[in-house]
Amino acid sequence: MPASPQTDFLALCYERLSSAGGNPLLLDEPCRSIVLADTAHGLICNGGAEYFFAADFPGQPDYSVFVHAFRNLGLTAVADGLEALVDMFPFPVPHTERALRTSFLLAPSASVHSALVRFNQLVWADTGFDERLQAYCSRTAP
Repeated sequence: MPASPQTDFLALCYERLSSAGGNPLLLDEPCRSIVLADTAHGLICNGGAEYFFAADFPGQPDYSVFVHAFRNLGLTAVADGLEALVDMFPFPVPHTERALRTSFLLAPSASVHSALVRFNQLVWADTGFDERLQAYCSRTAP
């Protein structure tokens, strides 16, 4: 069975990512949003927001680019939840401070722990991510 145009476009975005040395910040839209949202979603589904925050991404993108990517796909609740979690870090640029992120998440306050649990449950319960990703690919593919 031949690949759909959406699957082809998703693959093309990842090819462009490879050509960009793995740095998603070097991608143009819509590939930037597609790759960022897909990557973040995969990490969160595999190990929660904690797994996402444990990662250092090529180019050290500000977490706001992930929030923007989720918004572009129509995942407003996920975008809002991620943005709220980022705002809970007690230092200004958490995307550049892996050691501080790790320490902070190893012993979260009750409110941070609760926010992490709610966010993870929100993402894990949403079974429509792939459908939204494919719809975004359909709308934005050249």
